[in-house]
Amino acid sequence: LPREKQKPGYYTDGILAPAYFMFDIAGKSTDKFKRAYEERFPGHRPDAGAISTYDAMGLAIEAIEETHALGNNKEKRRANIRDYISGFHKNTGDFYEGAMGNIFFDGEGNAITDVPIAFLLNRQIISAPIQMAEISDPKELDRLGRRVLDGRFDEKKGHVFKIDSKDKTKFFNRVNAVYSGVRINGISDIDAEALTYFLDAYLWFRFDEDPELDRIKLNREGKPAEEYLGNIEFLNAIGDVDVIEEESVEPGPRMGELGYSLYRVKGRFRARFNPESYARGESTLELNFRHRTLPRERLIFVQDILGIYEPQKDSPDAKKIESQILSPATGWEIRKITYHLDTMDAPTLGNPELFGKRSDEVEFSRYNSNITIGEIGIAIMGVFFSNFLLHLLALIVITTILLILYIRYRKYSARSWFSNPILYIVFFISTGLAILNWNTESMNLIYLDFITKTMDISWWIVLGMILSFSTKIFIFAPLEEKTGRKIPTIIPRMTGLTIYILMLFGITAFVLDYKVTSLLATSGVLAMIIGLAIQTNLSNIFSGIAINLEHPFRIGDLVKIGDFDEGKVINVTWRSVRIRTPDNHIIYIPNSIAAESITHNFTPSLEGRDSIRVKDKKFILSFTVDVCPEEEPSKIKRILEEAIEKIARENQGILLEPEPVIKFLGIREHSAGGYVAQYEVMVSIEDYKKKKAYSDQLWDGIWNQLSKAGCLRSAFAG
Repeated sequence: LPREKQKPGYYTDGILAPAYFMFDIAGKSTDKFKRAYEERFPGHRPDAGAISTYDAMGLAIEAIEETHALGNNKEKRRANIRDYISGFHKNTGDFYEGAMGNIFFDGEGNAITDVPIAFLLNRQIISAPIQMAEISDPKELDRLGRRVLDGRFDEKKGHVFKIDSKDKTKFFNRVNAVYSGVRINGISDIDAEALTYFLDAYLWFRFDEDPELDRIKLNREGKPAEEYLGNIEFLNAIGDVDVIEEESVEPGPRMGELGYSLYRVKGRFRARFNPESYARGESTLELNFRHRTLPRERLIFVQDILGIYEPQKDSPDAKKIESQILSPATGWEIRKITYHLDTMDAPTLGNPELFGKRSDEVEFSRYNSNITIGEIGIAIMGVFFSNFLLHLLALIVITTILLILYIRYRKYSARSWFSNPILYIVFFISTGLAILNWNTESMNLIYLDFITKTMDISWWIVLGMILSFSTKIFIFAPLEEKTGRKIPTIIPRMTGLTIYILMLFGITAFVLDYKVTSLLATSGVLAMIIGLAIQTNLSNIFSGIAINLEHPFRIGDLVKIGDFDEGKVINVTWRSVRIRTPDNHIIYIPNSIAAESITHNFTPSLEGRDSIRVKDKKFILSFTVDVCPEEEPSKIKRILEEAIEKIARENQGILLEPEPVIKFLGIREHSAGGYVAQYEVMVSIEDYKKKKAYSDQLWDGIWNQLSKAGCLRSAFAG
């Protein structure tokens, strides 16, 4: 039809009809069923048949489980099941809590439910803005019956109307169904420990009859002033809530011409404490409200399914909206947003207008918005069971790789096994699962917060152990194997200390939630005080770092540092260089002195070490010989060569390849008077540690050779 094409619902808008079940006025259990159904059957929405079948099967299964062991035969068991189901009677107060709500029966076995009224709008079936609920309170029925007999019952003035049948008159409450919706603008200032947060949101209401949302209240000057949403109680608000009316439209005279009110609310609210979610690093932020004066028999909140926009899960629009609501800079992300309706019992506080079946409590309709948020990042204890095997497989692979590398580069010992972080990873995972999943529901917030923080601190420590362990396995162990030399202990120790200091800052910032900037300032002052107190030690430490970075010598090198005796480097600690002299003495040279002194390294450079075989490594022994200046240099050189050659044949440690070098340095004035001729002799030796023994043998041979040649007369000429 042309008009229907131009405006969908032109011919059907406003049609009223009784319905079996309406999802938009159902409670939390219905919302849970709906989400589970849509996850199980993507692209399909549940209908009344699906949810009623689900409840029927759930009730039957519960009856079988509770009564199966009571009967001795099939007939008795069937009777027990029937009796169990019929026991859910409205008069007794016993009911089965199903997805459709509370289920009970009358004396004839018929399910007792209020018949919702459906309303067609924009080609969609929603709950009508006016619903009807049968009055069952005996006292109220007697009072209404007397008013009918006295002729004082007027349906137009009140919210109660009657329907007459042949043998009975039934009374019904006229229930104002208010379409309600929430749009969250922003969430900020989340306090995970106090379970509070700041919320900025829009609230809107569409209604056929005025739900009396606002109220008149005297201001400080004693003048009447309108309080927006004064009759709405925000159940989890902390302090006053700022309310601004953005728009207001009065309802029309006909049903379907609905009124509209839009408000913007800002305030601080309390989150819900759920031990299981808290243990997984999640929190549930709530916005719950009810009407202050109108009970459920007068007013119910209805989910505005036409006005709420819900983007598809994991779509770009959903991610964009979620990031606008909750900034990732806060360290939190939105996991899920749900809306549902339910009822709550509230005390009447002696108000006779609220008295019903009970004078102490009355039932109110409640609107609930739940925002589930989680900490950004990987929560080891927050692994969902659907992905548990995948995470477990990844953990096994990582652990296996670490174990193989550990076996490859490390030796087995009790001490090394207890320093292996693999054991601690397995221990903390099993301990965390045991503590956080055992009796979690009965844990209070303080105890659970202590447990989770202790586990978080432990994981930071284990992370430090893993990084320190990895540097030893992947860096230092292969380097030692490749070079064949032990790495100075100062390097792995300083690396480990740096890692654990970073872990300390991580614990302070992310677990204890302290600002690291103030800690850094305090640490700077403390470091200055400590630095002045241990200035010498710090100088040695940083000099040790410079020595290990520049590598003027390495462990195993033969060196002479400054005026200290020459010897072999056996270790470089955090404060000193240790040298073993040929006399088997240990010299401790502070790193600061070693770094500033002139160092002679007699060991071949690192670049040539790999190409030189062990038997080809040679060292130079140099000394000066003073003889009488009258002898010709060629003669003295020949005598010295013969002496060295003779000694080299007797001692294999003194080498003739390369050939010894003898240089005539000239005539020098002797310190004791007179003049001498100086000759520099350079001989290759095999073992530098035996330098003194070789030198003694060479001097002995040279003296004998010079003595035979008659060149040992006085070297002083006047």
